[in-house]
Amino acid sequence: MLEPQNNDQLTIKLLLPGEIDRIFEIQQDCNLSFWSHYDYEQGLQNPHTLIYTAKTDGKIVGFIASRLLLKGIVSESEGKDAMIYSEAEILNFGVLGSYRKRGIGSLLLKEFLQCVLHKSILTVWLEVRDSNASAIEFYFRKGFVKSQKRKNFYSLPTEDAIVMKLLLSASVE
Repeated sequence: MLEPQNNDQLTIKLLLPGEIDRIFEIQQDCNLSFWSHYDYEQGLQNPHTLIYTAKTDGKIVGFIASRLLLKGIVSESEGKDAMIYSEAEILNFGVLGSYRKRGIGSLLLKEFLQCVLHKSILTVWLEVRDSNASAIEFYFRKGFVKSQKRKNFYSLPTEDAIVMKLLLSASVE
């Protein structure tokens, strides 16, 4: 389980604008889909995008970027509108290699899933490289199932993607 070094506590928080550069290091270390600085800036400004970071040892060591798929907008009392979401999609998710196997990815995923449940979202999707056996095993342990394969979905190198789906219930372990 999680064992932060130097007695630092792990914190899971939403990404701040000044932290975007750190995400690039994790993105490269994990061979994730490339997002540009602009992509992350746009994500921070988009109410349908959630980017959580995990911080320990005084630095960000993991993150999860996601998109909430809008179903519609409902007008509520006092002139406020409520967004109704149908599903969520994990777009990028990684933990630095030297911090894996400590529960950090599990805690990031749990925080994200609690957020989507709070928004009444019960279906989460993701794509993962076909060769990424450790990630696929991680997702299986978290309840995801294989849905389909997308041929040549990834580049650098070209590789198939496994599409995985998680159906949520009212609680997340």
